[in-house]
Amino acid sequence: FTPTDIDNYNVVENIELEVTVNQADGGNLKTVDLTQKYTDTGDHTYTPDWSGLPVRQDWTFSSEASAVLSKQDFAADGSRLTYAIGGGSAGDVITVTLKASCSNYKDYTITLTITLTEKDDQQELKLTGGTTVVYGQTLQLGTSGGSGTGAVTYTVTNVDGQATIDASGKLTPIKVGKVKVSATKAGDADYNTITSAAVEITITKATPTGEPKYTEITTGGKTLADAALTTDGSTLNPNDGKLEWVDEKGNVLPNDTKIEANTTYKWRFTPTDTNYTTL
Repeated sequence: FTPTDIDNYNVVENIELEVTVNQADGGNLKTVDLTQKYTDTGDHTYTPDWSGLPVRQDWTFSSEASAVLSKQDFAADGSRLTYAIGGGSAGDVITVTLKASCSNYKDYTITLTITLTEKDDQQELKLTGGTTVVYGQTLQLGTSGGSGTGAVTYTVTNVDGQATIDASGKLTPIKVGKVKVSATKAGDADYNTITSAAVEITITKATPTGEPKYTEITTGGKTLADAALTTDGSTLNPNDGKLEWVDEKGNVLPNDTKIEANTTYKWRFTPTDTNYTTL
């Protein structure tokens, strides 16, 4: 420094000047809006785009979230974020901030906003397989429609009939009449539980099989009592019930009825078990 008044002042040299170089501004490169079901606890990945970062810098990467995540793994080179959300409710918004840091610039960020949503409703679920079954047989039921991976279960409600149903949908009648069956498909991470409309199923009576035991009559002067009609030792199934002789019109004939030539006599078996018809 050379003063104008050199008569009274000396020239001053080598004055030190301290200059502070501040970091250049950073900023948010982008904000990404994401959604997922609030019940979705699986792993998700996000690949950030850092193409907006200044070149020739030594960048380090980190991440932080507005809530504690069950998984938050950010690759050291900033190439991929793997995260999982372990809880929350529909409507919650979780913010994950990805940071790129270096000595010459303030942090650059990418912001992820993850909104938790309700599960979806499944497609309509319908019961299939039929609406009638004969006592003593089974009816295999199934479903159509629904969504997702939830398991299907079945429920039977007795009306004036009675039945059971197993996990596979096989209906086993216990008593003739009507029952109602519905199916429920459980919810999963994406879908709510759904129940089908109830279907009314009619259990009809079974027909007995076989025939009673009796003695053939080949001579005259006999009565129906001589035929010795009985269920004992017969092939009737079931064989517990009322056994009687009837005429062509279905009228009951007493045992002392005399057997006449060229006349047809019939027997009628009425099972005690009301799940069966007469034979």
